[in-house]
Amino acid sequence: MVDLRVSDYMEHNPECKTCEYGKYCAGGCRAVAVNQHPDDFLAKDLWSCEYFKGGWRDKKDALLRELAEKGYT
Repeated sequence: MVDLRVSDYMEHNPECKTCEYGKYCAGGCRAVAVNQHPDDFLAKDLWSCEYFKGGWRDKKDALLRELAEKGYT
């Protein structure tokens, strides 16, 4: 498991190769994925899918920009 590569993950999850967030997500967190799917070291981290596809990354970035503009950095 220590020597797994993003390319290994993408081969195992071909739908992630074409995902617009694939280069940012890279399969998410391996620990979370294995917790969700104990028999599959190359499983998807479904929380990462929700984070990106659910728009949470954009919401977080907007909030951080707003806080920075208000001087809360």
